[in-house]
Amino acid sequence: MFRQIESLCFSYPLLILNKSKVVAKLISFINDKDFKTVHMIIFDLFIALVKDLRQDVYAEFLHDILPTVINMLDSQNLDTMDKVFQLLSFAFKFLIKPIRENIKDVFSIYIVLLEHKNRFIRKFSA
Repeated sequence: MFRQIESLCFSYPLLILNKSKVVAKLISFINDKDFKTVHMIIFDLFIALVKDLRQDVYAEFLHDILPTVINMLDSQNLDTMDKVFQLLSFAFKFLIKPIRENIKDVFSIYIVLLEHKNRFIRKFSA
């Protein structure tokens, strides 16, 4: 995983240039069952991307990262649940301005969490 991503984000300008490729690779790793052991690290990398790139990564967050992490949410796995909500809290903190400007699109994706069958997930989401 490191070898595939390192060349895309060796410096900050290079990371901004390749942000879509980096996000796509991370999503492919998180969807790959062979990389299940590094899912927590990938969540941490998503958090770092949101913190570092902020509004520059908003489109990728909305269309790629958010739906992927919502699908990863598992009420039986507390570590995954913790990382998903940690990512969401950082994303809402650092991306509040574009989220406010585009609340309908965000809500159309986020509503899945508010309608979740598990009441704890619904409460955390609210």
